[in-house]
Amino acid sequence: MGGTRLEGGRATALGTLGGVLTLAALTTAMEFQSVPAYVQEIVTGTILLALVALDRAATPRPATP
Repeated sequence: MGGTRLEGGRATALGTLGGVLTLAALTTAMEFQSVPAYVQEIVTGTILLALVALDRAATPRPATP
């Protein structure tokens, strides 16, 4: 979320900060709703996996010779 891709690419400190703040806000909101900790971890992990999958799907792959 807002950070540098493992394969390289552009990233900014503000993008990384935005991703961290988004996850923190989500966690805080779930705390206020009395969501159990294990459910919070599942939700956070699912969101991160979905973002990685979307990034992989949206990135064009170079043609193989």
